[in-house]
Amino acid sequence: MGRVEDIIELSSDRELNMTARVALCAEAKHLETVAGLSDDIQLVELMLAEDPPEAIANVSQIMILQVDPALPMSIARIERLKNQYPYMHIVAGLPDVDMRTTRKMIRLGIEDVVRIPFDNDEVMTCVLDVATRIDASKVDVALAPVVAVMKSVGGCGASTVATHLAGAFARHLHEEMSVCVIDLDLQMGNVAPFLGARPRLTLQDLIEADSRLDDELLNSVIVHSDSGVDVISAPADIIPIEGIDATKLGHILTLVRQNYDMVVLDLPADLTNWALATVVEADLTIVLAQLDLASLNQTKRRLRLLASMGYEKQSIEVVLNKTGRKMFGSIDTDDAERALGHDITFKLGRETELLSDAQSQGMLVWDVNARGKLGKEFAALASHIAEKVLPDE
Repeated sequence: MGRVEDIIELSSDRELNMTARVALCAEAKHLETVAGLSDDIQLVELMLAEDPPEAIANVSQIMILQVDPALPMSIARIERLKNQYPYMHIVAGLPDVDMRTTRKMIRLGIEDVVRIPFDNDEVMTCVLDVATRIDASKVDVALAPVVAVMKSVGGCGASTVATHLAGAFARHLHEEMSVCVIDLDLQMGNVAPFLGARPRLTLQDLIEADSRLDDELLNSVIVHSDSGVDVISAPADIIPIEGIDATKLGHILTLVRQNYDMVVLDLPADLTNWALATVVEADLTIVLAQLDLASLNQTKRRLRLLASMGYEKQSIEVVLNKTGRKMFGSIDTDDAERALGHDITFKLGRETELLSDAQSQGMLVWDVNARGKLGKEFAALASHIAEKVLPDE
C-alpha cells in the first residue's frame, strides 16, 4: 500500500494557480517522465492494483490514476474510489487512448483520459481543464432558505403541512417565487400524489448519480405540479430507512437550493443520522404536534434533541395540527405549552372532508375551496415563516 511518505514533491516554474488539490498516482517508472510538473500536483508511487493512500484520497479533488483496462483489479479500484469519494474527479492514465477504451472509462465515471507515458503539457492541460469545470461549479450562488417539517408521530399530517406550506409560498406570497418540496420519507412518502405529481425518476436517482449529479439530472427528476410547486419524490420502492448517505444528500440539497427561492423538506418519522444532518442545515424546523399525550410526549423529546444539537430555539416552530376537536378534554394549548416549555406558534384546524377531497384529486385545499378556513391558516403560517427566513428586500 502506498504511504504518504511516497509522495514526491516536484517544483516547477509553471504554476497552476488554482485551489483544487491534485494527485497523480502511477508506477514509479511513469512518475519519472513528469519531472518538472507544478508544485500543485503531488506524485504518488502506486502499483496498478493498489488503492491510493487515504491521506491523499481524502484531500484530492482531482486524481490522475494509472489504469490498465485489461487488469480487473485496476478497474475495480476506480469503482471503489467513486463509491468512497463520489465527488473526486478522476482522470485515467492509459497506455493506449482509443475510442473504445475511452468510452469504457466514461461509463465508469472517469472525467477525462491522458496518455501514458505522461507528457507534462498534456497532463497540465487536462488538469487545468478539469479544475476550470470545478471552479465554475463553485460560483458563489445564493442558497435558498430551507424549512424542514418534522413529525412528532406518524399520521400527524406532516406531508399535508409540507405540501400546503410549499404551495402557500409559491402562490400566496409571491408569484415569481420558485419552491421545491423534497420528500425524504423514504418508506411512506406521499408528497407526489398529494400534489398530483407523477414522477418518472425520484430522489433515489439523485442519490445514485454520484459525480453525475448536475442541473440537467436534477431537472429530469423534478416534477412540476399544477399547484406551482416542484417535487422531488420519495423512492418508488420502499428502501431501508438508513439507505441515504448524508454527504450525498447534502450535495443534492445544495444543488436544489441553488436553483430555487425556497425549499421545504418532509422528514421521515424516524430521525436517522442523515435526517438530523439535514435538519442542522435547515433555516427553520417545524415540529408538528397534536393535542394528545403520545404526540406531545414525542414533541418534547424532539425539542430536547434539537436543543442538544445546538439548534437555536427561535429557529423552531411548534405547530398544532388537527385542532378542531378536543381530545382528553383536559388538554388545551396552554397546558401543551407548559408541558413542552416552548411556545406554540400556530394551530391548524381539522377539515377532514375538504382535505380528503383535495388530496384525492392531487390538489391543495384552496384549489377546491378558495375561501376555506384551513387554506387561510396555511397561508398565514407561510407568511409568518417567510418573515423569519427570507432575506429582507
